Amino acid sequence: LDQKKNKYLLAEQALIVLHYVLFLSVLSQMSILRAVTFFLIAQTSCGFFLAIVFGLGHNGMSVYPASERPDFWKLQVSTTRNITSNWFVDWFSGGLNYQVDHHLFPM
Repeated sequence: LDQKKNKYLLAEQALIVLHYVLFLSVLSQMSILRAVTFFLIAQTSCGFFLAIVFGLGHNGMSVYPASERPDFWKLQVSTTRNITSNWFVDWFSGGLNYQVDHHLFPM
């Protein structure tokens, strides 16, 4: 394993565990029906918001047949776009409004 990529691995794992502990502690305070409803609404909302962000960055861009795909760099630049707007769009999309950068330099 690459030590550079795993610099924050332990912290990331601890925060994921903390997230689920807190999430389950909130759900445990609700009735089963309310907890299931809360969970379904939260998951659906998150999926909807992610679909909006991904749709803005990818829809309407070039699509290539597999036999005619350009090289990696051109493919990434021509099939995604950056969305420049205001602070709310930056916050709402969590930085994914910079799709070209995200695809060229994934972390």
